[in-house]
Amino acid sequence: MKYMLSIITLAVALIAAPVIAGELSGTYVDADRGLELFLQTQADGTVSGRLSADGAWAVIAGEASGTGFTGMLTIAGAQQPLTGRLLDPELELAIGPQDAAETWVFQRADTGAGTPDRDAGAAMPEAPPGNAGFEEPRRVAVNGVRLTDETLIAYEQQYRIRIQNAEYWYDRTCGAWGLQGGPTLGFIPAGLDLGGPLQPEASGTGTGIFLNGREAHPQDVLALQSVLGPITPGRYFIDAQGNAGHEGGPPVVNLVVASRGAAARDGGGGTWHSNLLNAGGAYDGSGSGYVMGRDLSGRSWSVSY
Repeated sequence: MKYMLSIITLAVALIAAPVIAGELSGTYVDADRGLELFLQTQADGTVSGRLSADGAWAVIAGEASGTGFTGMLTIAGAQQPLTGRLLDPELELAIGPQDAAETWVFQRADTGAGTPDRDAGAAMPEAPPGNAGFEEPRRVAVNGVRLTDETLIAYEQQYRIRIQNAEYWYDRTCGAWGLQGGPTLGFIPAGLDLGGPLQPEASGTGTGIFLNGREAHPQDVLALQSVLGPITPGRYFIDAQGNAGHEGGPPVVNLVVASRGAAARDGGGGTWHSNLLNAGGAYDGSGSGYVMGRDLSGRSWSVSY
């Protein structure tokens, strides 16, 4: 009797057993749409892959679950929920929210030897060159160091932004940033662990005015001079609060306050905006007004005076 119960238990377990992660591995095609799907699974149930069409590709990442897997499909930086269900030799792929998912059915491709391609240890195919489709390869460098995909995804999710492929410079001391060889384009939080050290020639050369070790671009110099007046070539610092002075010395001016004063000197009431400071404000001509800005996450700040 005990032996019979063991057989029954084993039979029930086999009938209800989920798909082994390795069985998902392989290449699948949707000939009607011209799509090719490559999946690779690991022993811990991790599923990764790539969906391609005409040389364009999207990235798949997920976990084996039941008779398939669940995860996310990344297309041009945007993510969509993804569910795969194995109906060997077919694989059903549902992309998008559950109540509005688009379903595609793929056939498992043959290896050419008459057997399905199920090599769980197969390497993921390289992304095709000149990719112009779903997911553009990430090429973001900061201060001469290329950021990993993991770092990019972490910052994009934290600050809810899309970082465009480019080479940037970033000043950790004050949070200023711009394109390599160009002027300041904005400010992000200071002190982020991004890329390599800021180089003196990050914004080009020729002005002789150094800000936190970076030779200022001519546009940066013009913006500062509109607030402070003529600036003598030399080495200066600017901190995250806008305090500035000669390198190695104490702060001698606050650029936020100086910008407010420069606007007031124009006479009468009005408004002002500084691209350099990423801030703006208004004044009534009698000494009262406000300064306000917006941080990277979209939260606004303001100071009344």
